[in-house]
Amino acid sequence: MPYTLKVDHQNRRVTCVGSGVVTMSDIALYITDRITQGAYDYAQLIDAREVTIDFPPGESVYAHLMATRRELKTGAMPPTAIVATQGTANFGYARQIATQLGFAKMPIEVFTNQADAESWLARTETKAL
Repeated sequence: MPYTLKVDHQNRRVTCVGSGVVTMSDIALYITDRITQGAYDYAQLIDAREVTIDFPPGESVYAHLMATRRELKTGAMPPTAIVATQGTANFGYARQIATQLGFAKMPIEVFTNQADAESWLARTETKAL
């Protein structure tokens, strides 16, 4: 995925800003990048407002995410805030992911602006302490 990844080790936070076309392989690379940088378990804010989703039609995003996590032997998913533009495929996929992962008790929410996402992450991280 064409993205910029900012890892804040002091505050245990990852910020990812995506751009361009995103595939399932790109998401796997993003997860690997977080693991390599020692930040997999950090809370994350993913800005997906400038990406174009390229997932196969009818594919289960949830199944791909779970398969990737198993393959990489990752732990529980950290609190995740996704920012997407309402009415776009990005927003729809983000809501699908949030709903499916929510059933697995994983803390993930979708927002239409970064301020609300940051606020939710701060509240979620405080509860975890």
